[in-house]
Amino acid sequence: MIIVRQEEGDLRWATVKRRLRLNAPHDPKTGEIRRKLWLWVIPFIIAIIAYEIALKPYVDDLWVSILPFFAEPSGYSVAAVFESEEILNRLVGAWWFFGLYLVNAVFNTILGEEFLFRGVLLPKMEGVFGRWSWVANGVLHGCYHFHQPWGILASVISGVFLYAFPSWRFRRSGAVRRLPAQRARTMTVVRYGIRRPAKNDSPKASSQGQRPPLQFFVWILAQSVILAWLYNSTDGSLPMVIIGHAAINTAGRFMLPEFTGETYQAVWWFMAGLYVVTAVIVTLLGGTKRLATSIPRRPTAEHDDIGER
Repeated sequence: MIIVRQEEGDLRWATVKRRLRLNAPHDPKTGEIRRKLWLWVIPFIIAIIAYEIALKPYVDDLWVSILPFFAEPSGYSVAAVFESEEILNRLVGAWWFFGLYLVNAVFNTILGEEFLFRGVLLPKMEGVFGRWSWVANGVLHGCYHFHQPWGILASVISGVFLYAFPSWRFRRSGAVRRLPAQRARTMTVVRYGIRRPAKNDSPKASSQGQRPPLQFFVWILAQSVILAWLYNSTDGSLPMVIIGHAAINTAGRFMLPEFTGETYQAVWWFMAGLYVVTAVIVTLLGGTKRLATSIPRRPTAEHDDIGER
């Protein structure tokens, strides 16, 4: 925000939105806004998840095998937290830790890294590196993680091909693409850290399958706003809405059975709150006009008769 204020002279929403490219995707050939280009979000999200889960560990191993002095020190990995019974026991019920993790995920990853590298730096780097600015931006993003040298190569690869390239290609910041990976990491922290199932936990003792009325109502309202925005932002692409709806339901189907009792209720509140925040964000970015579709009114029989006369 300091950089935007110094360059633009103000921090009005219109200025921030334009400078950070918080707009709909642009056609690479014509430069015009095309709502249907939002469909590209789907393959990139799938690629990000597949890379993080399936490929990143092998890239890290390759990088460390070439430069062994960059190896991760023992105890620094998040996986080490879930392997330590002592730490896990201390985290049970520590929702403050969950809140701290959420603050870090939102302000460091989404509002921090994404807006800094793709919103502020990428447009400026185009004046220096031209058509290869996305490569330079991705490399810079990887080197930015020098505090985690064992993951620099993996960060360079993801930064170049999964974050910088689509942002450069469609002239649109990519904060939306960071959400699935952050959600997966967040639920991992909740599932295996803050809420570990006790030995006497059983599916019969849970309220699984019984949707909490209030949380479900809030969740449905927020989801309706998101899907309405998605439909109108893609020029009425029904397949996009169907895929988005299916993705939301599938995530809940696989995630919710992992929780029982009071935690099941808390996770429902978390999901409802997450979608409320997302609905507020898309409303602020796209405007309320993106939540409604203007359908021409069909003439009545009376008007038809008058017209014929």
